[in-house]
Amino acid sequence: MVNLSVETVPSGSYILVENKEPQDYFYIIKSGEVLGTRRYSKTSRTLGNGNVIGVVPCMTARSQTESVLAKTQVTLVKVKHSQYEDFIKENPTIAMKIVQMLSRDLRSFNEAYEKKTGNSDGGGLRTEQLYRTAKYYEEKDLPSVATFAYYQYLKEAPDGSNAAEAKRAMERLASKSQAVHMEPNGEPVRFFPKDTMVFAAGQTGSEMFIVNSGCVRISKIVNDAEQAILYFKRGDILGEMALVDNEFRSANAIATEDSSLLVLNRQNFDQMVATQPQYILKLTATLANRYWYSYRRYGNICLSDVRERLIDMIAMQVEMNRSGFNWANSYETELGLEDLMVLCHIPDSEQEDASYQLKNTRGLSFKDGKIVVKDVEMVLKMAEYYRNKRDKQA
Repeated sequence: MVNLSVETVPSGSYILVENKEPQDYFYIIKSGEVLGTRRYSKTSRTLGNGNVIGVVPCMTARSQTESVLAKTQVTLVKVKHSQYEDFIKENPTIAMKIVQMLSRDLRSFNEAYEKKTGNSDGGGLRTEQLYRTAKYYEEKDLPSVATFAYYQYLKEAPDGSNAAEAKRAMERLASKSQAVHMEPNGEPVRFFPKDTMVFAAGQTGSEMFIVNSGCVRISKIVNDAEQAILYFKRGDILGEMALVDNEFRSANAIATEDSSLLVLNRQNFDQMVATQPQYILKLTATLANRYWYSYRRYGNICLSDVRERLIDMIAMQVEMNRSGFNWANSYETELGLEDLMVLCHIPDSEQEDASYQLKNTRGLSFKDGKIVVKDVEMVLKMAEYYRNKRDKQA
């Protein structure tokens, strides 16, 4: 049996402080109420019995993402990171509640980000978003991706306003398309050739995937342009939010090279929860890392200076992949200048000046059109300084 400690915190005391060093444990609130706040986003939330705090810094080993104040006297159950796998075995229902909470909070955070930036996919019916996605990729001469999205649109809206055109498009693309797995087939492993779609934004989700080999790009179509969000490689999990919370897909997933993916549907996912706690541990960590990324991305858009925003975004790419390289060496990002401008929402009118400033920043260089961090420590310290300045102003 896992031996969990219990702590009592008096009213008016801080339990966690935003941006402070992470801890190797999180808390489950047993009684009382707490207030969670973030300085730069000026948001707050009240949490009580059964809610969890501190999961993200515990699972990611990154700094605190919010300050938590005891509104009343609070009793907390302390779960150490080293205890979590055994905790899952004994409390699978609570572990799933934690996963669902992270998924729900992550979706809410992403919606707040889209609202702040106007970074929407056009709104309207999600079926029409599927159609717009398909049309976009057809225009970009990605017939396999477009065919998959057209198929999903017709499946979701067979009598939709664009159904006739979608059918004509599929006939038009048939000879060029290599779209695969447009319907779930029960296979535990699926192969996706380069430039084929794993799932589309707006599609109903019933499976999640683990990358066995290759690379998958997660992106959204924003203002008639593709915005890459993340790149997933071996061992990474994708599509979990739709499976965990039964919502539709919120982004597109496209294989950027020949890729093999392990597939988990509702049946084998539930079995995994009951028998393989290490995967729930990994899923919790995955969602926590996505939450951290969304938290940092929201904070990035709150930086008013364009150069500061660009450097902070580059630092994010380094931090996201910190285990994959020697910190003493340079780090080659996946980003080109155009990608970076889109991620940071830099207006066209400011991009030329922003590019000039970036190319003249110490610690950075360019190789084959991609940004290279020559001095990792310098760039990370610069970004941290900019964020601290932002938080003081907030």
